[in-house]
Amino acid sequence: MIVLLVLPASYSAVTLTIDQARKEGIKQFVGKEFANHTVINQVYKSRNNELVLTVVGDPISEEELETIRQKQASYGIQSVQLKVNQVHNSTKLDSETTKNFTKTLTSISIKKTL
Repeated sequence: MIVLLVLPASYSAVTLTIDQARKEGIKQFVGKEFANHTVINQVYKSRNNELVLTVVGDPISEEELETIRQKQASYGIQSVQLKVNQVHNSTKLDSETTKNFTKTLTSISIKKTL
């Protein structure tokens, strides 16, 4: 009977510890590896194990992104899929970029009010 109580509690404790470590790793990763960029939105989707960042500033090349992805292991988040949406510094944004940027800002303000 005691085993039936201890087992689920142990599983929950381990799961909580792993989730907490992942969140801390993501926080440190974004803070350090994207320090030279402005991250306007950061969403971790646990269902897909995906981190989606929206970054404003100078373009990040595919080579730079690959280098950043290779550093994920040192933060303990090597299994997290990284997706970076970029909004470039420009006085002339195309309509699709402007639409996505506005959508992102709207979703951020909605999340903050909830």
